[in-house]
Amino acid sequence: MRSVAGLLFVAGSAAWVFAACVGQLQFDPASSGIVSGAGGSSSPGGGSGGATGGSTAGTGGAAADSDAGAQDVATPASCPAGFDVLTTVFKDKCGGCHGAAAPTKNLDLVTAGLGARTVGVVSTCNNKPLVSTTLVNGEAVGHLLDKLAGPVTGCGVQMPAGGTPLSSVEIACVKEWALKAVQTANGGQYP
Repeated sequence: MRSVAGLLFVAGSAAWVFAACVGQLQFDPASSGIVSGAGGSSSPGGGSGGATGGSTAGTGGAAADSDAGAQDVATPASCPAGFDVLTTVFKDKCGGCHGAAAPTKNLDLVTAGLGARTVGVVSTCNNKPLVSTTLVNGEAVGHLLDKLAGPVTGCGVQMPAGGTPLSSVEIACVKEWALKAVQTANGGQYP
């Protein structure tokens, strides 16, 4: 009986998460300057196609059957060319709770200007910036990235809450996006 109740809870949670993914991505690359590249990946499991945005040309990427969240220590994941992080990660996986209509913690992750709403903006927990204006060891850091990587002590569960954690490739793409957002916020220069 317990396993049936657990399955029903998981199924109900999954249905809620998928049903909650609403909202339109209204991204204007010309106004934000945060993304480059166009198109998308046509590889199975490689992202979405057709929308502009994403990261600069990357190398490699994960196979369609790669484990979500698993990362080979010897070969860190990289973001595949054309991966649309704004749609594939932020809109599709975060937009149900952090959409434009009534964003949780007042954090809208789907409408245009996401970089401006996150870089240097203090989070609601521990006064840490969502994305810091400075880099650490050449990488973007901040509360948003911490929450996507795992639970943050005193600040709740790993995001997306109730959903599947991001894969190593998705995390790599978010980090590349954050790096570009920091560069844009700093007038095109890396701090």
